[in-house]
Order: sequence, then C-alpha cells, then structure tokens
Amino acid sequence: MLSPDQVQSSLPSNNSLPKGWHLALMGSTPTLTEGAEATENCGSETGTSCAGLTAAGRISINGPQTTEEFKADADEQYVAIQIFSFDSAENATVAMKALMATVRKDAEGDTPTKPLKISAGAEETDAFFEEISGKYSTDVSMRTGAVVIKMSGYDLKKTDIAGVVAKLQVDRITKAAHGKNPDA
Repeated sequence: MLSPDQVQSSLPSNNSLPKGWHLALMGSTPTLTEGAEATENCGSETGTSCAGLTAAGRISINGPQTTEEFKADADEQYVAIQIFSFDSAENATVAMKALMATVRKDAEGDTPTKPLKISAGAEETDAFFEEISGKYSTDVSMRTGAVVIKMSGYDLKKTDIAGVVAKLQVDRITKAAHGKNPDA
C-alpha cells in the first residue's frame, strides 16, 4: 500500500521520462485524489466499489515530435497514467480484474486488438494494442502489490514505448513503496 504522498511521488517526472518525452502541458502536475473523489474515479474505471482504495493519482505524458509534425499540427504521442493504491493486494486484485474487463470491453470496435507483451516487473499484466492509420493505441493494466496501474497510449509511432513507460512506472512505485525517492 502506498500513502497519498507515495502515490504522488511515484508518478513520472520530466527527469525520469524516456528521451524526448515530457509531461503533457495539461497534465504536467500530478493529480492526487483521496476519499470519495478517488473512489468515484476508480469506480468509473473499474466498474467496482473500489473497496480498500486509499489514494489515486494520474498524469499524462507526451512523446517527441519532428519539426514537420509540429508545423503540421500533427497529433502528439500521448500516454495517460493512473495509479490506484489499495489497503491490500486482495482488494487491488479485484479492481485489476474488473479494470482489465472494462478496458477490453471499451476497446471492442471496428479495429481488432492484438496482445502486447509487457515485461515490467508487475505481478499481473494485461496489455493489448490497436493499429489505426499507421499509429498505435495501447492499453496496459498492471498490478504490483496493492497498487493497480492503468496506462493508455494514443497516436504512438511504435508499441515498444508502452513497455518502457510501464517498466518506469513499476520501478517508481517500487522505490516509493520502499521509502526511496523515485527520482534519485
């Protein structure tokens, strides 16, 4: 279980991101929620009561753009990250299973999804991607201990960035859980 401060510190910072990636302008400050607001956010993502939820956090990051893409006002690569900290691994597992089902159901559409292999060090992982007009959308759900992570990537040039950001996120949570500064 992460404390609210640990949830906030485990979210990525500009110094921790892969080369060329940066915090999104609209999501540059980690958002931390607790109590009823956190439970409502978690419930809308998982479709559960989110029993045992202690805190939630979220942030968005953007990927690099070429000069041509910037001038053309092209869509920027984007990953939204959400963290839900629970009082036990059991409660986190319930939320994780519901999250996986909800995310997969929401992805059903005209474009078929394909499995995405992610090795980030989490105890549970479910990941898939869709290719749409030569760009990729990815969804990654993970559980590490009593923490559930949801990552959604849009307009990605390659799917491998999902694995890089997933590993970064699990590493930051592990450091925070052990009382260490994730940026150190």
